[in-house]
Amino acid sequence: MSTADTDRRARLAYRRAPEIGEAGPGSAAERRLAALWESRPGWRGWLATVDHKRIGLRYIVTAFAFLLAGGAEALVMRIQLAQPNGTLLNPEQYNQLFTMHGVTMIFLYALPVLSGFANYLWPLMLGSRDMAFPRLNAFSYWVFVAAGAFLYASFPLGEAPNGGWFNYVPLTTLDYSRGPNIDVYALGMILLGVSTTVGAANFVVTLLRMRAPGMSIDQLPIIVWGTLTASFANLFAVPAVSLAFLLLWLDRNVGTHFFDVAAGGRPLLWQHLFWMFAHPWVYVVVLPAMGIVSDAMPTFCRRPLVAYAAVAVSTVATMLIGFEVWVHHMFATGIAPLALAFFGAASMLISVPSAVAVFAWLATIWTGRPVFKTPFLYFAGFVLMFVIGGVSGVMTAAVPLDWQLTETYFIVAHLHYVLLGINVFPVLGGIAYWFPKFTGRMMNERFGKLTFFVILIGFNVGFFPMHLSGLFGMPRRIYTYPPGMGWDTTNLVTSLGSFVLGAGVLMFVGHALWSMKRGARASADPWGAAGLEWSVSSPAPAYNFAALPIVASRHPLWEAQLAPHARRSSLRRGYLLADGREALGVTPLSGRPDVILKMPDDTSSPLALALFATLACAGLALRSPGIVAAGALGCAAAMLAWLWPRRSLGQREPPLAAAVPARAPNGTDVAHTAHADGGEHTGRAAVANATNATNATNATNATNATNATNATNATNATNATNATNATNATNATNATNATNATNATNATNATNATNATNATNATNATNATNAAGATCAAYARELPVGSAGEHAGGWWGMATLIATEAALFGYLIFSYFYLQSQTPERWPPEGLPKLALASFNTAVLVSSSVFVWLADRLVARRRPRAASVALAVAIALGAAFALIQWHEWRGHPYGMTAHLYGSLYFTITGFHLAHVVVGLAVLAALAFWTMRGYFDDRRRAALSIGGLYWHFVDIVWLFIFTTLYLTPIWLRGR
Repeated sequence: MSTADTDRRARLAYRRAPEIGEAGPGSAAERRLAALWESRPGWRGWLATVDHKRIGLRYIVTAFAFLLAGGAEALVMRIQLAQPNGTLLNPEQYNQLFTMHGVTMIFLYALPVLSGFANYLWPLMLGSRDMAFPRLNAFSYWVFVAAGAFLYASFPLGEAPNGGWFNYVPLTTLDYSRGPNIDVYALGMILLGVSTTVGAANFVVTLLRMRAPGMSIDQLPIIVWGTLTASFANLFAVPAVSLAFLLLWLDRNVGTHFFDVAAGGRPLLWQHLFWMFAHPWVYVVVLPAMGIVSDAMPTFCRRPLVAYAAVAVSTVATMLIGFEVWVHHMFATGIAPLALAFFGAASMLISVPSAVAVFAWLATIWTGRPVFKTPFLYFAGFVLMFVIGGVSGVMTAAVPLDWQLTETYFIVAHLHYVLLGINVFPVLGGIAYWFPKFTGRMMNERFGKLTFFVILIGFNVGFFPMHLSGLFGMPRRIYTYPPGMGWDTTNLVTSLGSFVLGAGVLMFVGHALWSMKRGARASADPWGAAGLEWSVSSPAPAYNFAALPIVASRHPLWEAQLAPHARRSSLRRGYLLADGREALGVTPLSGRPDVILKMPDDTSSPLALALFATLACAGLALRSPGIVAAGALGCAAAMLAWLWPRRSLGQREPPLAAAVPARAPNGTDVAHTAHADGGEHTGRAAVANATNATNATNATNATNATNATNATNATNATNATNATNATNATNATNATNATNATNATNATNATNATNATNATNATNATNATNAAGATCAAYARELPVGSAGEHAGGWWGMATLIATEAALFGYLIFSYFYLQSQTPERWPPEGLPKLALASFNTAVLVSSSVFVWLADRLVARRRPRAASVALAVAIALGAAFALIQWHEWRGHPYGMTAHLYGSLYFTITGFHLAHVVVGLAVLAALAFWTMRGYFDDRRRAALSIGGLYWHFVDIVWLFIFTTLYLTPIWLRGR
């Protein structure tokens, strides 16, 4: 192969004009896409798949399994409480059931089931082939399953978590709980935090980068807004609870003093960290469910959602305010009156954006033409549950009333209406609504309605009397009660209603299983819905869209009814992207294509990493260094297998002879990338009637009048929108009529006078009806295939990781200042820190960032050897920082367990040093690949991503340096 041929192939590998065309059912392009995207059959393919649809369904099924487990635990507790002096459970058994019930329903069901919906539906709703990080998506699921199994494995041993799902200290410290129960809970929750965080990062990047061309930010479905808002919240909220459990584990196993009152620790730190997470978490499990209702209910009202913009804004506002009201749960802890007033007002304020959504739903129903199908009934029931739960929540925003109701069954009732009712009803309705898309089958309407009423009655009979029990003074978390307290009747009714609810859920599960096999076959759009997910077959193919659609409105399938003369979406003709497992990357706001992304193949590495991480946690719970070491080594091997760079990632290079750029009539380049298997293709300016293989090789001839004499080509449905014109052989063979604007305006030959006057536009049936002229060709331009910097998907993933890591360090620094403010002792107790040494070490670390940045620049200028030297210098500086830090540690007269300051100092600096070690490993890998010539000026995404992480580690140290070394000097001098 000549040097010119090599350069030409390399150019096409890094920049390419995506093919624009159609891929009809059974076409060669569809067969090629199926071969590229479908997972291998058998158990190996089942374990290794990264298909978002399979992962989404697994989330839903697994979450429902946990729902049934949590429901069974609840029913056992309700038997215990149905009558006074219950003897079915002893106090320890009740505490374990009570704790695992809360953990299961909130952490193992409520959010994972919504993640399942989002995983399955997001790419279909957004017009994409997959999620942004398919392997990370699989890893998130496997960690979720492993964490759930880890928590439940403690049940047979009688060592399940037993401190309540709040896990308040000091009850859960080593002084009051010496068994492994709390350690299992802490480690399991940290695992779940990893799953939740990486899943949230995947959703955020998918939304920002993986949408259909033309789908601007104001055209997103509300379920996407809800899940996006919840994902952002998870990035900043989950680190708080992960840190709380980490600090508790250190107190119990290492001997630190974060919650040890005798050594200056404060139990209230736990409540602050826990509720900084838990109150936003309420909206994390509510907002996506509200999005399900906002997107699905209008289908049955036969009209779009009223006040779309207001609902979207209220979704974001709800979460923003949700971060400001965590003290709402701490009104009885003795905080200052000013804080009570502020957080009480914020707790009331949050009801305003929630009310906006309620009024929008009611207005949509009122102004529409409701069709009372089963999904609609669940959505209507949800609105009722939402109002009841919201009203009881606003009541507790009043501080005096909260003092009376807190720690009573009134709060239990409120939590069940909010966390269960507002979640379960939309989820069941959503399953009934998207069941045809999930399975290709319909659920039975009559049995579905019967199931709905059983669940509605059971839910309200089971949980509404809890309000009365609380008003009568029944406290939470009691395993039994004496007779004559006035709670007998309400508890009996609650227990009966709980069993009715359980029967209803079992009916729903059985109905779903029956419908999967015997339900009526579903069409692509059995409901007449408006979203992109209904434009593909049911169930959706592995590749989702044969041609990625180009979107022009919020309701692509309702455009003809809503705005007949407005510009239309192109649903059949779009980007083919069949040269490998590829997806389209777009700009975050406008949705304009800016990169072709290479998507990874199936792999078992995420499963292996999840299993080894769980093994390491099991070793920590058992206090076995050998098991911990085995798990850590396994994690390292799995990550190495996962991240080892590959040059191809599944791209098949086209035959070189077919890869020569051609010229379109308007003078633009057309990249003719023909398929090796002989499939259809069109260039970026090729016209729709160039579907004939002979004509398709010449973009200029595609619109030439000589081609218009071909009767077969002229009668193609993509070449005309008028059935009369499409079947009139005499008219179709008239070359003059095909290129003459005067004849093209004849009503017999075209249905749209505006488009029909343009002979070029008239070759595309979709564009011929587009009054605004939003053609596929407008999006056809040469794009990079993968890239560095902000064009790389991994860069955005690293940015989200940095955001959540920054939050984690922020909570650490908050804990430092909170505990410092609560201690009357001298701070630091051993004297001021060594500022000179720390300043020098800071300069060493910060200077390393300069060399990392320089290495990236040198690679961009094709100087890999110089880049390797720059990386080596950066590694040396980072290692010097670590050694100096270690030297400083050894020079202190105190250790991690000496006092509160020592616990804080060594935890903060040690946590940062762990990040430095990880960063050094990343830099070493980058230096190795740079020396091997893997990176060049166009393939350097990993270098940009690794550099971004290292810069973050350096910047974080500046905040730590200010906190630990400068503020004590400043405070001592006041």
